[in-house]
Amino acid sequence: NKNFYSKIKGIKIQIKGRVNNYPRTKICNIKILNIPVILTKNAGINFEQKTAYTQSGTFGIKVWIYRF
Repeated sequence: NKNFYSKIKGIKIQIKGRVNNYPRTKICNIKILNIPVILTKNAGINFEQKTAYTQSGTFGIKVWIYRF
């Protein structure tokens, strides 16, 4: 839906795990625009979390999308 994308005010992506065969767990955060510090249900934030399984191990991906 074109209207959904035009209302996005911020995106945050967090990847946690063994990325690129690194021997230890790392956390990578990517922020585009702004996400409110206080995450409440009324703030208009969609959240999704998934786990990816690879040959080097597993890692988690979390995505927050802030829209008004």
